[in-house]
Amino acid sequence: VTSARAMDEHVLKRLYEHNMDRTKYPPDHKEDKPRKRGDAESWNAGASFRIMLILMYILSFLCLLRFDEVLGIEWSHIKLDKLDDGTYRLIVTLPFRKTHQTGGKYMLIHIQAIFHSSISTEWAPFYLYPNLLKPWLCPVSAYCALVEIIKNQFQTGFIFRKKVEP
Repeated sequence: VTSARAMDEHVLKRLYEHNMDRTKYPPDHKEDKPRKRGDAESWNAGASFRIMLILMYILSFLCLLRFDEVLGIEWSHIKLDKLDDGTYRLIVTLPFRKTHQTGGKYMLIHIQAIFHSSISTEWAPFYLYPNLLKPWLCPVSAYCALVEIIKNQFQTGFIFRKKVEP
């Protein structure tokens, strides 16, 4: 039996603190050994995998994405955009969103037919700004940390992969 629980800011903060604990998991930590079921302390994923998870949690939370949607995000869907004041933001443009049981595109096509117009079936992008006061909710820091740790190993295809090594 699998149990589900809602993600809130408090849970994200605890996950962030656990995954970013540099004393337990230094940046070059690559250990990956079997763990006992239910024992979170024995899970020894590498630092890059932990940072990838943080970015996945933050994007899911801020953009209200289901996990199947966030797993479909590719590098080409995210752009780091420099603003006039020197700060950065993420622009996340998804070619998909499940907003309706029959799929969101059906509703848009139906509206197009009613109004005889060419309403775009593209979804508006998410503009995500830094949150330095709450790093567990900062998509820009999480994205930059992942890009830094993988060192251009792969920046094509899906961002969230089964195995990530720096």
